[in-house]
Amino acid sequence: MVAGDAGREAFEKELEVRRDLLHGHFARMLGIAVPSRRTKIIIIENVTISTYDYLQGLKGLDYFLEHIRIMCEHTGYQFLREHGGSWRGGYRDIVLSVNDKRLLMGGFGSIDGHWKDSGRRMDEACWRLTHGEDLNGGGSESFEEYADQFQRARTSLTKWSEAKTVDNAHDLWQSLEMWSGLSERDEGKEDSPPAGEIGWGEGNKWIPIPLVHRFPIASPPEYSISAFRLREGQRERIVGTQIQEMTRWSIDASLEEPIHLRTYVVSYRTEEMSNFFRASALPLAREIGVDVRSLCLGMFLP
Repeated sequence: MVAGDAGREAFEKELEVRRDLLHGHFARMLGIAVPSRRTKIIIIENVTISTYDYLQGLKGLDYFLEHIRIMCEHTGYQFLREHGGSWRGGYRDIVLSVNDKRLLMGGFGSIDGHWKDSGRRMDEACWRLTHGEDLNGGGSESFEEYADQFQRARTSLTKWSEAKTVDNAHDLWQSLEMWSGLSERDEGKEDSPPAGEIGWGEGNKWIPIPLVHRFPIASPPEYSISAFRLREGQRERIVGTQIQEMTRWSIDASLEEPIHLRTYVVSYRTEEMSNFFRASALPLAREIGVDVRSLCLGMFLP
């Protein structure tokens, strides 16, 4: 029940807003109560299952195909962004409908107004599902760029499942980078692999292979135009404005609020180095006497 005309008016206004959020990839809303200024939303859905637990029951190509199929159901993110909102949650907050394994958002986690962070949060959700940890991550590309990246990965996986050709293997190799990451290869190592360097790990040590190349192995370091602000334990993406050789950052904050801003200088491996690694991993492993599965190629250096 809602006491008073003002409370009823607030209730009806909020209800109209929530009606706009009816979507196939959102959990169903059961009801709303407005006991005071704060709005409480009760959300319910038919029986759901943990996406992470579901994926752990799949093996090999089936795992990758189903993982990327779920990530391509990004219309929920897009729909919410168009309404000025964004969703974020831990890897246990990402759930599927039990009947058709449809991605459902909103039943767990939180919805806020940081719609500009939708792309990073979608990428972060992918990382969290991959590693089974609530990592604070996600890149700085736009929502559209991540949506395109997921779709390209899905296409390459589908093509490889249908025909195992050299061209399809090349496309698949690039897509599988989505399921690798610094946390797998570099966590706990005293030395991290520089961009474009080939080597392997022994304990917490990075062992590089001494190679001489006639082409650049990494791009020149460049200043990233995106940064992240830590606020109440959450990372907020901030996009700067490039002014000649300087970057201007615009941040909303109160006078007494501390600001934690993290910027990046990055260098990426070159396409020539990626092609060399694909062609040379097996003979390099034989010559050095290591398992080819232990060889890694440095992706980037922040």
